[in-house]
Amino acid sequence: MDGTSGRQGRVVVLVVIGLWTLGMAALAVMAGVQHDYVYYLAQWQLVLAGADAWSTDNAYGPLHTSLAILLPLGTLAPKLFMVGAMLAANTALAVRLLAIRPQPDAWLHYAIVILANVAVISLAVIYGLNDGLVAALIVAAVLLRFSGALAWAGAMLGLAVLLKFYPLLLIPFFALDGRRFSFRLTIAALATVAIGLVAACAVFGDDWLAAVRFGAGREPKLLSVLAALASAPALVGGAGSLDWLIRHNAAFVLATAALCLAITWWRRIAWLDASVLALLAVLLVYKVGHPQFFLPWLFLVVALPLVGTISADRLARLCWPFVLFLGLFQWGYAFGTDQYHAIGGEVRLYAGFVAFPLGVATIASYFLFARAPGDAAEVSRAPIQWRG
Repeated sequence: MDGTSGRQGRVVVLVVIGLWTLGMAALAVMAGVQHDYVYYLAQWQLVLAGADAWSTDNAYGPLHTSLAILLPLGTLAPKLFMVGAMLAANTALAVRLLAIRPQPDAWLHYAIVILANVAVISLAVIYGLNDGLVAALIVAAVLLRFSGALAWAGAMLGLAVLLKFYPLLLIPFFALDGRRFSFRLTIAALATVAIGLVAACAVFGDDWLAAVRFGAGREPKLLSVLAALASAPALVGGAGSLDWLIRHNAAFVLATAALCLAITWWRRIAWLDASVLALLAVLLVYKVGHPQFFLPWLFLVVALPLVGTISADRLARLCWPFVLFLGLFQWGYAFGTDQYHAIGGEVRLYAGFVAFPLGVATIASYFLFARAPGDAAEVSRAPIQWRG
């Protein structure tokens, strides 16, 4: 884009994003209380009553529980805060993309991953799940990381960890760029987590530890390959072997993250490429295969054109099949069936047999098409233009 047509194109894009944002805000209000937000309300009401907010099914961190302070403003106040944060972060990311990569291919990518993605609209906006707020904090970390504000990027990741625990595994990948490691980002992230947990202990005692125990003891769900294997345990040697895999799932998640970090170091992979690959790998291995866990991943994927390398652009395109799969799965869950119970129950049983190989193929394709270590440093053929 350049000249008059370029300016007109940017105006059109901004108008579309503005209208989409307003539409999503209205949709969040009209949708009201749905899905897990019902349980959020019960947890926050326990906080306001001075009871143990983790005495039920609260698998979340102290920052989630602290959102109870918004509840006196109205039943939907915490939901609108989370949705509003996600929409604001998305707008900031879109403006940055427009400034750096105004080419149509980048906007096709943005439309596929975010604007037209039923997973984003359903999970983050209609349901108002707290993974949308996690995504907002991670987007803030991405933009701050690109701006060189490493400590602030680390602080945003720390807040995401205090909301839900799984973003903890992203911290080393944000800190490691090629073979350069940012101690400033890491220390800021861990300090934020430590301060938050100390504050949580002062306010709630050690009640929040129940969330960790609850998360460790959960059964395999939906997109998890372990959930799919429950219908065919012979594939892993029988029910005993499957039970062992489920009980030791935390070890497999940590081992997967460690392997990804080692490969990132060896291949000198850029931090955003590595974060996309590692988070996908960890979520594929994690036994609780809820689709909302992929919301932060989607926003990392849509940010890939900001890197401006052949490697990142290629990874963005390679993620499209999995992105489309998530959208299709969530469309069926939210609109096409009764959440895959009486209608489409086979999807609930076997979705992991699609998600796992498709995700593995996405990751494997990245390395298959990479020509050599250092490929991530190659400048993209699409021109990178800073505007303003």
